[in-house]
Amino acid sequence: MAENMELTGYSSIDKPWEKYYRNSASKDLSEYHRVYDMIFASNRMDAEALGFLDGDCSWTFGKLKKTTDKCMDALIKNDVKQGDTVLLGITNTPEIVAVIIAIVSIGAVVKLFDIRASESDIKEYIEADKCKCVIALETIVLPKIDSIICDTSVEKVFVLRPSNSLSTIEKAKYAFKHILGLSDIKTEPLPNDGRHFELTNIINSGDEKNTCFNKFNDKNPAFKVQSSGTTGKAKTIVHSERSAVEFAKSISRVDLPIGEGKKVLVALPPWIAYGIGDAILMSLALGAKVMLCADFEPNAVYRNIGNFTLSYAAPFHYRYIREHYNELSEKQKNDLSRVECMITGGDKYSATENEEDEELFKTIIVNGYGNNEDWGALSVNPVKANRYGSVGIPKYGEITIIYDSDTEQELKYGEIGEICTLSQTCFLEYQNNPEATSNTKRLHKDGKMWLHTGDLGYIDSDGYIYISGRNERVITRLGFKLSAYTIEDAITSLPLISECVTVEVPDKEEEHVPMAFIVKSNDCSIGNDELIQAVDQACHHLLKDNEIPKYIKVEERLRYTDNNKYDFRYYERLGKAYVESL
Repeated sequence: MAENMELTGYSSIDKPWEKYYRNSASKDLSEYHRVYDMIFASNRMDAEALGFLDGDCSWTFGKLKKTTDKCMDALIKNDVKQGDTVLLGITNTPEIVAVIIAIVSIGAVVKLFDIRASESDIKEYIEADKCKCVIALETIVLPKIDSIICDTSVEKVFVLRPSNSLSTIEKAKYAFKHILGLSDIKTEPLPNDGRHFELTNIINSGDEKNTCFNKFNDKNPAFKVQSSGTTGKAKTIVHSERSAVEFAKSISRVDLPIGEGKKVLVALPPWIAYGIGDAILMSLALGAKVMLCADFEPNAVYRNIGNFTLSYAAPFHYRYIREHYNELSEKQKNDLSRVECMITGGDKYSATENEEDEELFKTIIVNGYGNNEDWGALSVNPVKANRYGSVGIPKYGEITIIYDSDTEQELKYGEIGEICTLSQTCFLEYQNNPEATSNTKRLHKDGKMWLHTGDLGYIDSDGYIYISGRNERVITRLGFKLSAYTIEDAITSLPLISECVTVEVPDKEEEHVPMAFIVKSNDCSIGNDELIQAVDQACHHLLKDNEIPKYIKVEERLRYTDNNKYDFRYYERLGKAYVESL
């Protein structure tokens, strides 16, 4: 938009955010269409690509390419073909980055899931795509896989042992601690059944000269991630390679300081688009060194101060630094002040927090917003024009509007409605769910396909987006969005329970947690304490760890609104009072 152009009041016409973009891309990626080419054809092979913070090791782009090429050959030798889906229950390690690039390069599909998923969830993920190959984290995922493997289509399990990513010195330390019994990690030999293999050995069996690429098609699935279920039942979100490539091209035009010589800390899990797409693949494409955290604990950023120039993390990571700031040494405080930018998203980060943290840390913290359907990020604040309380401006080349579903019209600046975007990184579909797909991707009167976020907000006359609320019921626990529906469905599936309402309540340890209000079924004859214990035990089998309600309270009956709907606001207040009384 020209500076002297008169505003119409509609963001789709004015595009007021355009004044904040770079005049030219920080790196020209225009000729690339594949993830492999975007990362390897655009970078020097001797430049640093990956660091494994928990293993004190470093990879160049040359080593990453060599490992990726070997992995491509090894996967083909192990009967992974174009169109096959490989299920990954993993954490961040250098090998996993190579594996993911290799899988999509041969035309297979990367299907990622939260490692806290239950056995029944994992079985469902496997059977939905008839997965023959699974890559599983040894310490958390493998036992779950082994408990169900005989009832699935899985033929081969490649086991990820993060200890294999350690440097030579760290491996020696690890082995010494293991011999002395000082290590918490117990490495067990894999079954000699022709089905279990160490991932490192599989990769090393490949020939880097035998690469075999699929023919690129931006309509072919390449990535599948699981939704958090914030709009009801959890769904499998399908993306093509185009999402990853177009995202990197878009970010090359914003003013984030990502490029060669920069160290980008990733304190996010790889099973969400924000982690694998926004943080890892995009940073590599722009030539930065990606510093991988194997865990995502609240202290993940804090303990790595001095090892990065930019960070991708959740708000609770920065709150941890604030709470423990006085425990930092003067050197660490100086290192923190030299960080060029900290990026956050995935949870509410207030204007007050943003401003106070910037003043305390003496660095810039920009807030962003998005979802898995839009490859993790729809918007981010400009570094040089950071606006507290806002989630920033749309990605370069995209348009965001505020939409009134009743009138099917775009709203003007300052008016609250649903946030919709015309996106280059929009998902292909929800797998096997055309109804949900058509509800999220909608053809508007302008003849264009818009992505509906389900979130409420407004846009100001400078193009900044502000979140006002959500259309659906969401619980955010340490940065992860959970669906109240998923928890309620699990609990009401129990014969002992007739009704359940789950709400978000405050918590001193985890900021926010789920609390379930339950009503006994007519056939239930046990006492309240025994019932709560039984429900808690069942939740440990039916739900992910972070979905399990921290608090459960038995009610004689549930309260409804005048419209005969559960009075969720009442239970939010009741839950808050209950927690505060403990």
